[in-house]
Amino acid sequence: MKKISVADNILYPTTLAIAYLLRKLPITHALRLGRRIGSMIYFLYAKRRSIAYANLKAAFGQHTKPRQLRRITKKVFQNLAQTAVEVLRLPAVDKDYIDKYVELKGLEHIAHSKTAGYGTIILTAHFGNWELSSLAGALRGYPQDVFVRQQKHSKLNTLLNNYRRLGGRGVITKGLATKQLIKALKENKTVSILTDQDGGASGYLVNFFGRLTSTPGGAMSFALKLGSQVLPHFAIREKGPKHLAIIEPPIELFTQDNRRLNIQANLQQFTDILQEYITNYPTQWLWLHKRWKTSPTRRILILSDGKAGHLNQSLAVAKQIEKAVREKAQRDSRVALLKKAQERASSRSYSTGIKKDTLEELIYSQRIVNIRFKNRFFKFLLNIFSLFASPRCQGCMRCVRFCLTKDSYRKIIFNHADVIVSCGWSQAAVNRFLKVENNAKSVIIMKPALLSIKKFDLAIMPKHDRPRRGKNVLITEGAPNLVNQEHLSKSSQKLKLNLDEKLTIGLLIGGSNKQFQLSVKLAKGILDQIIQAAEQLDAQILVTTSRRTSKDVEKLFSQRLSGYKRCKLLILANRENPPDVIGAVLDLSQVLVVSGESISMVSEAASCGNKVVLVFKPKQKGNLLVKLLRLGRNKHNIFLKNLSFKNHIVLIKPKELTNKICSVWQRGNSTAKLSDNEAVLGAAKRLI
Repeated sequence: MKKISVADNILYPTTLAIAYLLRKLPITHALRLGRRIGSMIYFLYAKRRSIAYANLKAAFGQHTKPRQLRRITKKVFQNLAQTAVEVLRLPAVDKDYIDKYVELKGLEHIAHSKTAGYGTIILTAHFGNWELSSLAGALRGYPQDVFVRQQKHSKLNTLLNNYRRLGGRGVITKGLATKQLIKALKENKTVSILTDQDGGASGYLVNFFGRLTSTPGGAMSFALKLGSQVLPHFAIREKGPKHLAIIEPPIELFTQDNRRLNIQANLQQFTDILQEYITNYPTQWLWLHKRWKTSPTRRILILSDGKAGHLNQSLAVAKQIEKAVREKAQRDSRVALLKKAQERASSRSYSTGIKKDTLEELIYSQRIVNIRFKNRFFKFLLNIFSLFASPRCQGCMRCVRFCLTKDSYRKIIFNHADVIVSCGWSQAAVNRFLKVENNAKSVIIMKPALLSIKKFDLAIMPKHDRPRRGKNVLITEGAPNLVNQEHLSKSSQKLKLNLDEKLTIGLLIGGSNKQFQLSVKLAKGILDQIIQAAEQLDAQILVTTSRRTSKDVEKLFSQRLSGYKRCKLLILANRENPPDVIGAVLDLSQVLVVSGESISMVSEAASCGNKVVLVFKPKQKGNLLVKLLRLGRNKHNIFLKNLSFKNHIVLIKPKELTNKICSVWQRGNSTAKLSDNEAVLGAAKRLI
């Protein structure tokens, strides 16, 4: 016997007293009170409000403004409170009440189903007042056995089940449910089943508002086993106490040779009908439930600040999240069944509700949004606002709208995401607000400006930033990147370079930044050294610059290399910048020479494997005192020394470049591969 808790002993008499008082009030006054209570719960219960809002955004966010979604969310709470009021008044409901306030359509479908003699399943959802509609059918001469789940508090559970038995209805409880359901259907009774909550790992995947959604298959299993007819049923609150209860025609069940495929296809039919009702009456469904709790679908939103290095890091992390999602989906028996159903759909009349070419997109999709602030002041201001971002704060996206350009705001506000990924301190504030807005997971790369790392679900921090360790912190040696053998091979194939079978030297040149200066004099020295090494080793050269490379340096490279026969590739990024050029240089070169001011570029080179990565540092800006002050805390210096210590790169002075290239090539040396991606993949698996 279930133990009666202290809370149950308090709630039970309190509920009886409230129910008694509500039955004394006129129905319109009682419902008005219910709406007030619903509004109060909406404002106070931040957790469920956040879940409901995020669910609504997942379903309607592409074309509905946040203000409208908040209005719908509030009405959801009000309708649920009204439903609770009506449930507590059920003992006072008689046939006269039903005749006055509940219009029933489709009762003839139940009558016709009875003639088949195999029982009838009323398949319904937490929509409108599902408890009242069941009693309405019973009082009109169509009693039902209602399948219910046990509630947390035993006394309240008994009280609610007693209410459900009104009108000659029966109650089938969890435990002996299977035997009771089969017995009822064999006796040609009508059984009402709710089937719109998360079905967990044992459920069947259906397409529900563009997401793979786990749904319990019990009702369809019974229907196929016993030959029962399945009638969708929904109750719509029209106004106040007036309801419209609609019983749809029976679903034409798929009955081919594979039982599990039949269940999936039949559930999809019901889900399509449910989705249509919810779309027409969005305030009347139970959005407070985590409907997509065990969904394999993941939507990723990547925030870009316009810096190529930052975007590449975000894309690299998103790639590992995608890999984790797809690996998990491959192990998911529900996804395997769905794929099998799609294979059958081509030769039989199955309907999965999902086109074959969109299944992969339903499992994983990503979108990149460029974030633009109105100016630097608003960028700083949003970082201040982000300190107060919380699910308890309604309409916090107004702060984002105030600080971003109109175009950027529109792009993020009409996108729902399960995971938000950003790189760089300036995007951390937007990431935080979107995490709250979407009830999503958040991933940041690099330290945020003012926010605590604890505000994010995963923080990927390079070792040179000296981050504090934590459960949500992944410390990497370098910057996340897209470098792997598949990526490199595709890049070089797209570029289609005609190279000789000899040593290839790749040169990746960056440019000046806040701390380093890549002068024309230094660039000339580097170029002279590489040309000299190429002549001595009979090698060929591949060269690419970045957008930070100055025009004078690019002019120098153009003059020296345009007619040079050993230079097989010269890409000046500010003139032309093919997307695959860096990957091609990394793939085709045996020796890589990289300017050390770019952490992203050095990390990419070090992640190749089977290469020699030679890194030189441009001249530091500032006077001697400034350089000495920066010496112990310059993150570039710490980063390069860490990689050099672990043999991921070789630090060199520019004047030593020729000798170093010759020596490492003659000895057949290679630097150790930097493998941060494996660590990022492990963190991604834990995240999802």
